[in-house]
Amino acid sequence: MNLCSINHLVLFFIMLVIVFIVHKMFYNKKNIETFTNAGWKLNHDGQLCNESLGCHSIGTITSNNKVCDVSGSNCVDIKIQEDEDVTEDVQNDVTEDVTEDVTEDNPEDNPDDVPEDQSQPVDCVEGSGVELGSCIPDNGYCGSGTQTRTRTGDVEAINGGSACSDTSLEEQICEGVPCPVDCQMGSWAEWGSCASDTGSCGSDAGSRTRTRLIEQEGSNGGSACGPTTETESCDLEPCPVPSDCEMTWGSWTCEVEGSSCGSGVQTRYGSVSQPAENGGSCGSNIEYGSSCNVDCDGSA
Repeated sequence: MNLCSINHLVLFFIMLVIVFIVHKMFYNKKNIETFTNAGWKLNHDGQLCNESLGCHSIGTITSNNKVCDVSGSNCVDIKIQEDEDVTEDVQNDVTEDVTEDVTEDNPEDNPDDVPEDQSQPVDCVEGSGVELGSCIPDNGYCGSGTQTRTRTGDVEAINGGSACSDTSLEEQICEGVPCPVDCQMGSWAEWGSCASDTGSCGSDAGSRTRTRLIEQEGSNGGSACGPTTETESCDLEPCPVPSDCEMTWGSWTCEVEGSSCGSGVQTRYGSVSQPAENGGSCGSNIEYGSSCNVDCDGSA
């Protein structure tokens, strides 16, 4: 066999392979189209589906007009229709079905096919919940203030629907943290009478007291109350001036101690004519004078 014969033989085999491939492509295409025209549709996964027989992945197309899935055990019959017009219609149907399936899976690619409930305006649906806010004091830190009741649970509008109304329902007066309250004291009353303390008379010998009332107790950290009683020293009646007793004195006589004559001392005796008062004293009732002499012959 020469080289030319070998080349012709190789070319012959190549032509046979090409003819076989073209025949299989045409045969499979024709049977798939006919199968589709018999009530089957091609889905986006490459499967042929029938309303009553379900979906099947195409594994083989047999010579006796059966389509089997990849397992080779699940086969269905198809009807061959040679009419080219029908075949062309089937091709169009297959193209439309595939396009429709893809569009349904990707609605973003075809805005006109968006479901009605996703494109129509939807108004706000106001919630029925109520929430009471915290009390905000008027002075910023304590005492009475205001708090707001608000609505909760709103479902916001979409696609240009009517918006929700203000969620603030109403304001009301409230009491926040209690403010500090300082003690309030009444005025002092008049001083009481001076009572004896250290004696019955004299300066600072007594004491006196005055009182006041608490009009409002301190609370919440306010100032505490002061004393309700106050005492001070006072003067009693002046004490009487002491006076000594008064004496009535007798005459002076020369008295010689232990004798009736000789050198002696002038002496006189007194008697109380008025007693001492207020702590006064009387002193001695004998007074001594100058020296004297009594003659023993009877002369002084």
